[in-house]
Parts: sequence; C-alpha cells; structure tokens
Amino acid sequence: MSIYGTNSTGDRGANKFNYDQVFDSNAPQAFIYEKAVKPIVEGVMEGFNGTVFAYGQTSSGKTHTMLGPNITNEAERGMIPRMVSHIFEEISNAPQEMEFQVKVSMVEIYMEKVHDLINPSA
Repeated sequence: MSIYGTNSTGDRGANKFNYDQVFDSNAPQAFIYEKAVKPIVEGVMEGFNGTVFAYGQTSSGKTHTMLGPNITNEAERGMIPRMVSHIFEEISNAPQEMEFQVKVSMVEIYMEKVHDLINPSA
C-alpha cells in the first residue's frame, strides 16, 4: 500500500510512504501480534534487539493495541502481554544449558519529553 503525502514546500504527491501492513479497527489482537510483532520477538530470541513502536495522535488506540482492554482474556490481550508470554514460553522450552538475560524498557514520548514507564521516578 502506498500513501502519498505533502513535502515541505506543500507539493502534494511529492513523497511516497510504503507500509508493510495496515490493520483496520476490527483486526483481532492475535492477528496483529502474528503479523507485526511475533517476527520481532522471534528475532529477539535469536539474539537481536527488537523494538515495537506505537505512534499516533491522542485517542488513536495505542494503549488499546499495546496493552489491550483485558490482559486476562486471550482474545483481548494486547501486544505487551503477548510478547512477555511468548518470550518466557520460549525460555521455558529452551535447552537447560542455555542462559538468558531479559531486559525490557518501556518509554513514552509526550510533548517532546521521554518518560520511563517502568520507573517513573527516573
């Protein structure tokens, strides 16, 4: 899918943006996880760094997508609970001689300020 934008001089159609996937508002959380997030988690389990970035205007659904409306309900769990479950499931299924170190950071950038969501006093 391509969406055309406006460049800095105001010329319409001057910039082309390509997207891997666009999900509509009815897309199930599990489907979004499988398509957009699971490949990142699998890369992390192979030793690569991974980032899931939620961007959008206020009330556009970032928290709904990332946390989900109910993390105890499998259908409604968001990306973060699914990632955590997936990572620890992979760790528990790994050979016993493998050692893992898990580090997580979650930040919010709001009004050009970075807020640590795990340690708000930092």
